Amino acid sequence: MRIDVGGLSPNHRATQSGTGATGRPGAQPLRESGGDSVTVSARARLLAAGQAALQDAPEVRSSVVDEARARLRSGAAVYDGQSIARAMIDTITEDAT
Repeated sequence: MRIDVGGLSPNHRATQSGTGATGRPGAQPLRESGGDSVTVSARARLLAAGQAALQDAPEVRSSVVDEARARLRSGAAVYDGQSIARAMIDTITEDAT
């Protein structure tokens, strides 16, 4: 069985419920005509947005890699993991809004 999350977006709202069927904030139940339902949490929507962003991005942006290498070699730039992670999250969440 394969579940396609491509249609999910971080801002998708199937109902106006604040807590969804699970009682968890941010969970959104999706209802189809057969009476079945699926609850998609805010975290799942964020992960789906991240996956979509990864699929849309080129594998390697060589110009950016070359520039970063040059800056690191020259000492003009110092990168730490926390700053990189924050910039990645900010980029994903800005694109999703």
